[in-house]
Amino acid sequence: TISSSATLDLNGVTANAEPLTISGSGVSGNGTIINSNAAPASIAGSISLSAHAAIGGPANQFTLGGPITGAFTLTKLGASTLLLTNSGISSDITVSAGTLGGAFTTSGQLLVSAGILAPGGATTVGTINADGTVTFNGSSLNFDLGPSGAGNIGGINNDYVAGAATPTLDLGTSALTIVVNRLAGFGTGRYTLFSGYNILNTATPLNVSPIAGLTMTASATTVPGAIILDVAPRQLTWTGAGTMAQAWSDAGNWDGTHTPDDSSGPY
Repeated sequence: TISSSATLDLNGVTANAEPLTISGSGVSGNGTIINSNAAPASIAGSISLSAHAAIGGPANQFTLGGPITGAFTLTKLGASTLLLTNSGISSDITVSAGTLGGAFTTSGQLLVSAGILAPGGATTVGTINADGTVTFNGSSLNFDLGPSGAGNIGGINNDYVAGAATPTLDLGTSALTIVVNRLAGFGTGRYTLFSGYNILNTATPLNVSPIAGLTMTASATTVPGAIILDVAPRQLTWTGAGTMAQAWSDAGNWDGTHTPDDSSGPY
Protein backbone atom coordinates (compact mmCIF):
# COMPACT_ATOMS: atom_id res chain seq x y z
CA THR A 1 0.00 0.00 0.00
CA ILE A 2 1.22 3.48 -0.91
CA SER A 3 -0.18 6.07 1.48
CA SER A 4 -1.65 9.31 0.18
CA SER A 5 1.43 11.33 1.17
CA ALA A 6 4.02 8.85 -0.16
CA THR A 7 5.48 8.24 -3.62
CA LEU A 8 6.82 5.10 -5.27
CA ASP A 9 9.69 6.04 -7.61
CA LEU A 10 10.26 3.27 -10.15
CA ASN A 11 13.64 4.79 -11.07
CA GLY A 12 13.90 3.07 -14.44
CA VAL A 13 13.36 -0.51 -13.27
CA THR A 14 10.88 -3.28 -14.03
CA ALA A 15 9.12 -3.97 -10.75
CA ASN A 16 7.81 -7.32 -9.57
CA ALA A 17 4.18 -8.18 -10.25
CA GLU A 18 3.09 -7.26 -6.75
CA PRO A 19 -0.39 -5.78 -6.25
CA LEU A 20 -0.51 -2.16 -5.10
CA THR A 21 -3.17 -0.13 -3.34
CA ILE A 22 -2.86 3.61 -3.83
CA SER A 23 -4.61 6.85 -2.90
CA GLY A 24 -3.85 10.55 -2.85
CA SER A 25 -1.32 12.51 -4.90
CA GLY A 26 1.98 11.60 -3.26
CA VAL A 27 4.93 13.72 -2.17
CA SER A 28 4.43 17.41 -3.05
CA GLY A 29 1.42 16.43 -5.16
CA ASN A 30 3.63 14.95 -7.90
CA GLY A 31 1.98 11.54 -7.91
CA THR A 32 1.92 8.33 -5.89
CA ILE A 33 3.82 6.54 -8.70
CA ILE A 34 6.54 8.24 -10.77
CA ASN A 35 9.65 7.37 -12.75
CA SER A 36 12.53 9.78 -12.10
CA ASN A 37 14.87 7.93 -14.48
CA ALA A 38 15.11 8.53 -18.24
CA ALA A 39 15.02 4.74 -18.74
CA PRO A 40 11.47 3.36 -19.12
CA ALA A 41 10.04 1.59 -16.07
CA SER A 42 7.10 -0.72 -15.47
CA ILE A 43 4.88 -2.46 -12.93
CA ALA A 44 3.06 -5.65 -13.92
CA GLY A 45 0.91 -6.02 -10.82
CA SER A 46 -2.65 -4.87 -10.24
CA ILE A 47 -3.47 -1.37 -9.02
CA SER A 48 -6.35 -0.87 -6.59
CA LEU A 49 -7.64 2.61 -5.78
CA SER A 50 -8.78 3.03 -2.18
CA ALA A 51 -9.61 6.70 -2.91
CA HIS A 52 -8.99 9.16 -5.72
CA ALA A 53 -5.32 8.94 -6.70
CA ALA A 54 -2.80 10.67 -8.98
CA ILE A 55 0.32 9.39 -10.73
CA GLY A 56 2.75 11.16 -13.02
CA GLY A 57 6.07 12.81 -12.30
CA PRO A 58 8.75 14.14 -14.68
CA ALA A 59 8.97 13.66 -18.44
CA ASN A 60 9.87 9.96 -18.42
CA GLN A 61 7.92 6.85 -19.39
CA PHE A 62 6.43 4.10 -17.27
CA THR A 63 4.00 1.28 -17.90
CA LEU A 64 1.23 -0.12 -15.72
CA GLY A 65 0.58 -3.64 -16.96
CA GLY A 66 -2.05 -4.86 -14.52
CA PRO A 67 -5.75 -4.17 -14.02
CA ILE A 68 -6.76 -0.89 -12.38
CA THR A 69 -9.82 -1.14 -10.18
CA GLY A 70 -11.71 0.80 -7.54
CA ALA A 71 -14.70 3.16 -7.79
CA PHE A 72 -12.49 6.24 -7.89
CA THR A 73 -10.59 8.38 -10.40
CA LEU A 74 -6.95 7.90 -11.35
CA THR A 75 -5.50 11.22 -12.52
CA LYS A 76 -2.49 11.35 -14.83
CA LEU A 77 -0.49 14.48 -14.04
CA GLY A 78 3.02 15.75 -14.79
CA ALA A 79 4.97 15.64 -18.06
CA SER A 80 5.47 11.86 -18.00
CA THR A 81 4.21 9.32 -20.51
CA LEU A 82 1.98 6.64 -18.99
CA LEU A 83 1.36 3.44 -20.96
CA LEU A 84 -1.47 1.09 -19.96
CA THR A 85 -1.45 -2.46 -21.30
CA ASN A 86 -4.23 -4.35 -19.53
CA SER A 87 -7.78 -5.27 -20.51
CA GLY A 88 -9.18 -5.07 -16.99
CA ILE A 89 -9.36 -1.36 -16.23
CA SER A 90 -12.57 -0.19 -14.58
CA SER A 91 -11.57 2.95 -12.67
CA ASP A 92 -12.18 6.35 -14.22
CA ILE A 93 -9.08 7.99 -15.71
CA THR A 94 -8.38 11.71 -16.11
CA VAL A 95 -5.43 13.03 -18.10
CA SER A 96 -4.55 16.51 -16.84
CA ALA A 97 -0.99 16.67 -18.24
CA GLY A 98 1.55 14.61 -20.15
CA THR A 99 0.69 11.64 -22.36
CA LEU A 100 -1.54 8.61 -21.93
CA GLY A 101 -0.89 5.77 -24.35
CA GLY A 102 -0.70 2.01 -24.65
CA ALA A 103 -3.09 -0.71 -25.76
CA PHE A 104 -5.77 -1.33 -23.16
CA THR A 105 -9.47 -1.82 -22.46
CA THR A 106 -11.37 0.32 -19.98
CA SER A 107 -14.99 0.32 -18.91
CA GLY A 108 -14.51 3.46 -16.84
CA GLN A 109 -14.83 7.04 -17.99
CA LEU A 110 -11.86 8.60 -19.78
CA LEU A 111 -11.42 12.37 -19.55
CA VAL A 112 -8.56 14.05 -21.39
CA SER A 113 -8.78 17.56 -19.98
CA ALA A 114 -5.28 18.52 -21.13
CA GLY A 115 -2.24 16.70 -22.39
CA ILE A 116 -2.16 14.02 -25.07
CA LEU A 117 -3.97 10.77 -25.86
CA ALA A 118 -1.63 8.58 -27.93
CA PRO A 119 -2.76 5.00 -28.60
CA GLY A 120 0.16 2.57 -28.70
CA GLY A 121 3.59 3.99 -28.00
CA ALA A 122 6.27 5.98 -29.76
CA THR A 123 6.20 4.57 -33.34
CA THR A 124 4.33 1.49 -32.02
CA VAL A 125 0.68 1.07 -32.99
CA GLY A 126 -1.99 0.12 -30.50
CA THR A 127 -5.74 0.02 -29.94
CA ILE A 128 -7.52 1.59 -26.99
CA ASN A 129 -10.91 0.03 -26.31
CA ALA A 130 -12.63 2.79 -24.35
CA ASP A 131 -16.08 1.49 -23.51
CA GLY A 132 -17.10 4.20 -21.04
CA THR A 133 -17.74 7.86 -21.75
CA VAL A 134 -14.78 9.56 -23.43
CA THR A 135 -14.48 13.35 -23.07
CA PHE A 136 -11.97 15.78 -24.55
CA ASN A 137 -11.33 19.41 -23.72
CA GLY A 138 -8.91 21.06 -26.13
CA SER A 139 -6.59 18.06 -26.05
CA SER A 140 -4.09 16.63 -28.52
CA LEU A 141 -4.47 13.26 -30.22
CA ASN A 142 -1.33 11.55 -31.52
CA PHE A 143 -1.74 8.69 -34.00
CA ASP A 144 0.84 6.42 -35.62
CA LEU A 145 -0.49 5.61 -39.09
CA GLY A 146 0.66 3.26 -41.82
CA PRO A 147 -1.39 2.05 -44.83
CA SER A 148 -4.87 3.49 -45.29
CA GLY A 149 -8.14 1.77 -46.08
CA ALA A 150 -10.83 -0.27 -44.36
CA GLY A 151 -8.61 -3.34 -44.14
CA ASN A 152 -6.09 -1.45 -42.02
CA ILE A 153 -8.30 -0.10 -39.24
CA GLY A 154 -6.50 -0.71 -35.99
CA GLY A 155 -4.62 -3.98 -35.88
CA ILE A 156 -0.92 -3.97 -36.62
CA ASN A 157 -0.85 -1.01 -38.99
CA ASN A 158 -2.59 1.95 -37.34
CA ASP A 159 -3.49 3.41 -33.96
CA TYR A 160 -7.18 3.21 -33.20
CA VAL A 161 -9.74 3.97 -30.47
CA ALA A 162 -12.87 1.81 -30.40
CA GLY A 163 -16.05 1.81 -28.35
CA ALA A 164 -18.38 -1.10 -27.60
CA ALA A 165 -22.15 -0.66 -27.16
CA THR A 166 -21.97 2.93 -28.52
CA PRO A 167 -20.61 4.86 -25.53
CA THR A 168 -20.54 8.65 -25.62
CA LEU A 169 -17.57 10.48 -27.16
CA ASP A 170 -17.78 14.15 -26.23
CA LEU A 171 -15.39 16.31 -28.26
CA GLY A 172 -15.94 19.30 -25.97
CA THR A 173 -16.07 22.86 -27.23
CA SER A 174 -12.35 23.64 -27.62
CA ALA A 175 -10.48 22.70 -30.80
CA LEU A 176 -8.63 19.39 -30.81
CA THR A 177 -5.24 18.92 -32.42
CA ILE A 178 -4.48 15.71 -34.32
CA VAL A 179 -0.81 14.89 -34.90
CA VAL A 180 0.10 12.09 -37.34
CA ASN A 181 3.31 10.13 -37.05
CA ARG A 182 3.90 8.52 -40.45
CA LEU A 183 4.81 4.83 -40.43
CA ALA A 184 5.77 2.65 -43.41
CA GLY A 185 2.99 2.65 -46.00
CA PHE A 186 1.39 5.94 -44.93
CA GLY A 187 -0.18 7.75 -47.83
CA THR A 188 -3.36 9.05 -49.35
CA GLY A 189 -6.68 7.50 -48.48
CA ARG A 190 -9.06 7.21 -45.53
CA TYR A 191 -8.10 6.44 -41.94
CA THR A 192 -10.53 5.58 -39.13
CA LEU A 193 -9.21 7.03 -35.88
CA PHE A 194 -12.27 6.42 -33.66
CA SER A 195 -15.39 4.34 -34.22
CA GLY A 196 -18.33 2.85 -32.34
CA TYR A 197 -19.37 6.01 -30.47
CA ASN A 198 -22.29 8.36 -30.00
CA ILE A 199 -20.41 11.59 -30.71
CA LEU A 200 -21.33 14.90 -29.10
CA ASN A 201 -20.13 18.36 -30.22
CA THR A 202 -19.35 17.18 -33.73
CA ALA A 203 -18.79 20.79 -34.84
CA THR A 204 -15.72 21.15 -32.62
CA PRO A 205 -12.72 21.91 -34.87
CA LEU A 206 -10.39 18.98 -35.50
CA ASN A 207 -7.12 20.60 -36.51
CA VAL A 208 -4.65 18.27 -38.19
CA SER A 209 -0.98 19.25 -38.00
CA PRO A 210 0.19 19.79 -41.60
CA ILE A 211 2.41 17.45 -43.58
CA ALA A 212 4.04 18.89 -46.71
CA GLY A 213 2.42 17.82 -49.96
CA LEU A 214 -0.80 16.57 -48.40
CA THR A 215 -4.25 17.84 -47.56
CA MET A 216 -5.47 16.17 -44.36
CA THR A 217 -9.05 16.65 -43.21
CA ALA A 218 -10.53 15.16 -40.04
CA SER A 219 -14.28 14.94 -39.50
CA ALA A 220 -16.68 13.63 -36.88
CA THR A 221 -19.63 13.67 -39.29
CA THR A 222 -18.40 11.91 -42.45
CA VAL A 223 -19.16 8.47 -40.99
CA PRO A 224 -21.69 8.18 -38.13
CA GLY A 225 -20.06 7.37 -34.81
CA ALA A 226 -16.52 7.76 -36.13
CA ILE A 227 -13.70 10.25 -36.49
CA ILE A 228 -12.29 9.96 -39.98
CA LEU A 229 -9.05 11.34 -41.41
CA ASP A 230 -8.97 11.78 -45.20
CA VAL A 231 -5.55 12.28 -46.78
CA ALA A 232 -5.17 13.56 -50.34
CA PRO A 233 -2.46 15.16 -52.45
CA ARG A 234 -2.37 18.93 -52.09
CA GLN A 235 -3.28 20.56 -55.39
CA LEU A 236 -2.34 24.16 -56.17
CA THR A 237 -4.05 26.39 -58.70
CA TRP A 238 -2.11 29.01 -60.64
CA THR A 239 -3.69 32.46 -60.27
CA GLY A 240 -0.93 34.73 -61.58
CA ALA A 241 -1.82 37.30 -58.92
CA GLY A 242 1.67 37.62 -57.45
CA THR A 243 3.99 40.60 -57.65
CA MET A 244 6.05 38.68 -60.22
CA ALA A 245 3.25 37.56 -62.49
CA GLN A 246 5.28 35.00 -64.45
CA ALA A 247 7.38 33.66 -61.58
CA TRP A 248 6.85 30.03 -60.55
CA SER A 249 8.61 30.76 -57.26
CA ASP A 250 6.28 33.60 -56.24
CA ALA A 251 3.78 32.12 -53.76
CA GLY A 252 1.38 34.95 -54.63
CA ASN A 253 0.84 33.30 -57.99
CA TRP A 254 -0.72 30.25 -56.34
CA ASP A 255 -3.95 29.80 -54.37
CA GLY A 256 -2.17 29.44 -51.07
CA THR A 257 0.90 30.58 -49.21
CA HIS A 258 3.31 28.09 -50.79
CA THR A 259 4.69 27.09 -54.18
CA PRO A 260 5.06 23.57 -55.58
CA ASP A 261 8.78 23.74 -54.79
CA ASP A 262 8.32 24.92 -51.20
CA SER A 263 9.19 22.00 -48.91
CA SER A 264 7.83 23.77 -45.83
CA GLY A 265 4.23 22.89 -46.81
CA PRO A 266 1.41 22.36 -46.46
CA TYR A 267 0.74 22.36 -50.18
